[in-house]
Amino acid sequence: MKKVPLHVVHIVDRDGKLQGSLDYAKQLVGIVSQASVQGQGMDAAEIRKAMRVMDVIEAAASQEFVDLEDADYEFMRQKVLAAKFVVASREVMQFIDDVTGEIQHGDSRPGR
Repeated sequence: MKKVPLHVVHIVDRDGKLQGSLDYAKQLVGIVSQASVQGQGMDAAEIRKAMRVMDVIEAAASQEFVDLEDADYEFMRQKVLAAKFVVASREVMQFIDDVTGEIQHGDSRPGR
């Protein structure tokens, strides 16, 4: 079992203005529901895996964390690492790091 945080964080621009929020549960469901490769569909096995993971995340959406079986976690993790994001921000990078357990950049956050 892997514990994945389900935070909601505010996205703030460089001037300190609130631009919106990033809801980890909603973001994860959105990512998992998409085909891993843009322009290609999902086969039945991938759809089943996606539905299983989405159901678990949606059921835990009001909690601080969701517990995923190891295989479901790895499926979600690979989807997140393959996902394309429309903005580059610290909040998006933090989301990726939090849900995949990886630090793939020069982390400038305090305490890291």
